[in-house]
Amino acid sequence: MTLDQKVEREKNLWATIEKKVDSAVFIEWDGCHKIYIYTHQKPDDPLKISHTNLEMSAPEMLSTLHHWFDRSCGLRFITEVVKAGDIAGGIALIEQGDEAFDAEEDEEE
Repeated sequence: MTLDQKVEREKNLWATIEKKVDSAVFIEWDGCHKIYIYTHQKPDDPLKISHTNLEMSAPEMLSTLHHWFDRSCGLRFITEVVKAGDIAGGIALIEQGDEAFDAEEDEEE
């Protein structure tokens, strides 16, 4: 994947996340690499670091997600959870190991 392709893919992935955050009720991070956006209901047993939409606006949530993602380990991912308790049935918004966030050298165009 070229640098231009990575930049475009990353931009598109974050645009999708921005749309999801508009309807998010809760976001959470395990402090390592697991980041979840709950769009319908809060989880029954939240992870280490979490916020509800009552604590922050959508732009603040998006900024927080960027912050968490930047500080996550290489296994990082962001998943939308539609039904609390069904993380396995979540929708991958940024998959683990996505090429757009790969730190290796980019191919020449």
